[in-house]
Amino acid sequence: MNVAKCLVKTVEKFPQKVALIWGERTETFSELLSRSRRLAGAFRARGVEKGTPVAVILPNSIEFVEVYFATFLLGGISVPIDVRLRGPSLAAILADSGSRLAVVDASVAPFVAEAAKGSPVENNLIVVSGSQPDDEYNRALREATPVEEVPEDDESADALYLFTSGTTARPKGVVLTNAHHEFFPDQLVNITGCSSEDVGGMVLPMSHISGPILCNHLAVVGATLVIFRSLAPGDILADVQKHKINWFHSVPPVCGAMLQLPYPWPFDTSSLHFIALMGMAVPAQMIHALAHRFPGTKIIQGYGLTETSPIITLMPLDWADRKRGSMGRAVPKAEIKLVDDDGNEVPLGERGELLVRGPHVMKGYLGRDDLTQEVIEDGWFKTGDIARMDADGFFYHLGRKDGVFNVGGLKVYPPEVEDILRQHPDIRDVVVYGKKGGPRGYEVAALVVPKPGRAVDRQSVLHFCRSMLGDYQIPHVVTVVESIQRTPTGKPIIPSSE
Repeated sequence: MNVAKCLVKTVEKFPQKVALIWGERTETFSELLSRSRRLAGAFRARGVEKGTPVAVILPNSIEFVEVYFATFLLGGISVPIDVRLRGPSLAAILADSGSRLAVVDASVAPFVAEAAKGSPVENNLIVVSGSQPDDEYNRALREATPVEEVPEDDESADALYLFTSGTTARPKGVVLTNAHHEFFPDQLVNITGCSSEDVGGMVLPMSHISGPILCNHLAVVGATLVIFRSLAPGDILADVQKHKINWFHSVPPVCGAMLQLPYPWPFDTSSLHFIALMGMAVPAQMIHALAHRFPGTKIIQGYGLTETSPIITLMPLDWADRKRGSMGRAVPKAEIKLVDDDGNEVPLGERGELLVRGPHVMKGYLGRDDLTQEVIEDGWFKTGDIARMDADGFFYHLGRKDGVFNVGGLKVYPPEVEDILRQHPDIRDVVVYGKKGGPRGYEVAALVVPKPGRAVDRQSVLHFCRSMLGDYQIPHVVTVVESIQRTPTGKPIIPSSE
């Protein structure tokens, strides 16, 4: 899909329609294209051309969207980088991506300059300061000659380098091509019925795959996108009311924070058609609680990875209430199978690792053929996630393969234990993991966050679990914490199993 061409066509349809909302600032489709064309001119003057990687190190903002489209107006490669990265991880991404230019937020410019030393980016930064109308970014826009042409179609050309966080190893870059752009807009329209009349919300970090896919949706469908300036749950709901937002996708920790607000709340959320929870196993009781708090809104789940651009499964709206707890059916063109440790398909209803094949699967890891061959075999991408499928073709996420552990020869699936613990009247949040030791090889361990004003201890957890879990599943190591550390996309950071 030619993203630049799609944006031009949408501007022809809706020139004066509001494309982006960020706080009190708005930008029409015509303004977005005009500014993106000028920015592309500034990029061209700094050496960007077809196939040139451009790093964007910005928080969620209208500028992120403009940089994204400006890059594609030149046929370049977008390299979104988490604005919170520092030091060796940031330096590795800048080096491995081959970025020739970086657009960076003023708050992190010194860190980027340090990490960029010795790379082509070192002397080619454009700094954005949202509070300064005469910053380098806006000066570049004013002085540039707009790029009026649109690049030729090239479906096989690299379009996106999306890097892992690099917290445990050198970051690896997922390579997606222009052909991968089309899947999310098509899936969202076909499965949820989204249209150009809708208003969507951007909650998750745009530097991860959520940014590119919602920019693509903007260009293809012509729907308005609200970029939330604050992720405080009350601020999100206030924006939903103010802008009459119809849908957004999020992760369980964000929606869990909403559930902590006093209810009934003073927000009118009747405009919401659906909320999609993505990226990890979602507790069934959270789905039920959200459905109660958002009457008339469908609470759905989806599943996917950056390597699959990203959606593999998504819940149809008309099945949402009947299949709560499921992450949906396979999306069009995604072929799924569940296999055991020997690679054999498991019987219907049994647990297995989820493998996916189809045009959604990434081109590979940038410069790492060895890693690519480890995860893609005969076209099948090994997700590393454990799931089961029911008779209606709906999938259920049971955790990461590397998170499953054996207690005396019996497999423990952490999400199953977490679902039980979340029913404990005094527990607000929990993470279950395997801790090496004990007579059975591993012990079930849990980090638990008490509800405000409540107390939790090991004995209360043991007593609560005895009637609902097998002995091998019951946590015998219980650690009470104030909060659970999570990655930027909401995934819990698991303690060492040692």
